[in-house]
Amino acid sequence: MEVFDWAPQLSALSVADVAIHHGGIHSIHEALEFGLPTVTYSGGLNDQDGCAARLAAKGLSVLGTKSSDGPDRMAGRIITAADDLALRSRVRDMKSRTDAYRTGGVLEGLVAGLLPNGPTSGG
Repeated sequence: MEVFDWAPQLSALSVADVAIHHGGIHSIHEALEFGLPTVTYSGGLNDQDGCAARLAAKGLSVLGTKSSDGPDRMAGRIITAADDLALRSRVRDMKSRTDAYRTGGVLEGLVAGLLPNGPTSGG
């Protein structure tokens, strides 16, 4: 493990085995984009608690508790996230689903179906 004061997140995620984040939706999306299992320590702001709860409900992250996790427990959570094959499988499945929205035109098809006269050109 290496700890930095600052690193470009996307570059770091491209070589990481596990992402540790605060439950912000962008951090969640970025970790999923790289197919990384995560350890989430909610920052408690906005919907970070809700995002952390949804990750846990879907089995997509190991959740930590900032108020009570010491170094040993944090290390254990990181090892769990790195070694849990079922967690990795769920993350890969979710990545495939989110990739389909981008590459398969899923969102465009859903929106087009909601328009009263179908899609129009020229915006």
